[in-house]
Amino acid sequence: MVQVPHNHYLYKYLENKKLKEQPLLIAFGSLDGYFRIFDINNMCPVYIFKGYYGGLNAISFENQNDEKFEKNPLVLFSMQDDSYILLNTHTNKYIRGIGHFSFVSRAVFSNPNKDVIRVVTGSYDGCISINDFLRSDIIQDSQSDFYQEDLPVIVKQNQQNDITVNIQNVQQVNNEGVGYLDGVGDYFITSSFDGCATLYKFKEKFEEEENNNETLNYDTQSKQSYQQQNNERFKTLEK
Repeated sequence: MVQVPHNHYLYKYLENKKLKEQPLLIAFGSLDGYFRIFDINNMCPVYIFKGYYGGLNAISFENQNDEKFEKNPLVLFSMQDDSYILLNTHTNKYIRGIGHFSFVSRAVFSNPNKDVIRVVTGSYDGCISINDFLRSDIIQDSQSDFYQEDLPVIVKQNQQNDITVNIQNVQQVNNEGVGYLDGVGDYFITSSFDGCATLYKFKEKFEEEENNNETLNYDTQSKQSYQQQNNERFKTLEK
């Protein structure tokens, strides 16, 4: 359970609802696959997202105290179906990242800027991934609201509407699962079930093979082969 950042779009939306009390929004996910935002001052649900696979392990909002990202609508879900979801709670558009071989324990935003969204994930498969998206891929300038008139806003994940992408820049970092991950600026830290905690710093650029068009087949490759190849292919981090 986390407090929704005060620069989140929902606060702006609720200004027109003439509620009795100043809203205070709390967000939480659950193992039934639901993500909920609740106004505890007015005792009413505000936003509900229902996934169609498994439970929701963790949630993360972007730029909680950054005034440069006013009315930021983005939130990340770490899912039990081995995926993560990047959701725009303004347009209800979402991107689903797949390719881990076990639960995604945590997905977080890192290195924020106005052009690129960076998503870092940790998984029980012992791997992390670093995923970059153009902000314009999920946020469009819009003067209109996509919400229905009555609260709560209800969104159901629809497989036909999924924008599905493979996870990027995958690297095995622990012998056991990654239980927790968090990031600040150029750094992020992982803690794992083998008793280790590790601090990383992003390099300015990822080192890639000359043939950067070659991709891994996540659907047919075994976990062992997948991890071995990625350890050789991706040298993205410096400890």
